[in-house]
Amino acid sequence: MSSGALNWRVIRYFALGSVQIAFLGAYLFSRAPISLLLRAMGAFLLATVVFRWFGKKKVSRFPVTGFFGVGAGFSFLSAIVGSVGPLIVPFFTGHGLVKSTFIGTEALCTVV
Repeated sequence: MSSGALNWRVIRYFALGSVQIAFLGAYLFSRAPISLLLRAMGAFLLATVVFRWFGKKKVSRFPVTGFFGVGAGFSFLSAIVGSVGPLIVPFFTGHGLVKSTFIGTEALCTVV
């Protein structure tokens, strides 16, 4: 894959927020009771549904700087529950990534 199919700014911000928070998520996963983790994940999923239904209807393009928080949040969740891939897609598409740029950028962020 050529580097033209990657959005390096998105990857950079995602990596800045994700790497250190993944360690915190892994630590929490090793210490927290499973019932608490399941409730937290359920609350997160419900919150995303509520946000999608009642959030702003006219949303401008998702800012590249927002990927710092996306990287942190999803790396934390990924360390706890394994994979949160489908939940992250709206952020990449909301930024305007399509086709091979979406696939390449999202895949490299997942590797990070």
